[in-house]
Amino acid sequence: MKSDLAVISQTALSRFSDIAFSNKHRIRRAWLISPWIAYSTEKRDPLSYLTEALHKCPQTWLITRPPKLVWHENAIKILRANSSPRPTVLFNEHLHAKLYLLDCDGFRYALLGSPNFTPRADTQNRELAIEFTTTASPRADKISAVIQELVSYAELLLVDPKTELQS
Repeated sequence: MKSDLAVISQTALSRFSDIAFSNKHRIRRAWLISPWIAYSTEKRDPLSYLTEALHKCPQTWLITRPPKLVWHENAIKILRANSSPRPTVLFNEHLHAKLYLLDCDGFRYALLGSPNFTPRADTQNRELAIEFTTTASPRADKISAVIQELVSYAELLLVDPKTELQS
């Protein structure tokens, strides 16, 4: 049983994408909770890399604000077009939280902090996030208990009356 936490002040989204990619065959569920998501044509764009990692993830949820800008809408389309099964996309006009979760066979990961899932947040903005990792079962120690609470928060967003399923 191993649990750890770390403060991430640079390239937090690349870190999340790297973790997802290195565990891509073990991911059972993933949550991307971010008011804004975007992609870049750069070689190691976090969303493109994450999309590759989640290509065969059985359950992926994206909770974001309804897109009003083309770049936001395009990022959603890229995520949906390159995953099988397709991620469930939900919109919440009041969303401000930024939370990224992976539930893998034998491993759980959470990234909670200020970065939206955008290239600017990954490389240009001054952002801060806390990374939680554990191989322990839910609630076996403080870190696994925190990850379980973050998963519970994500699950509550799925049924929040302000959250609408995007078809």
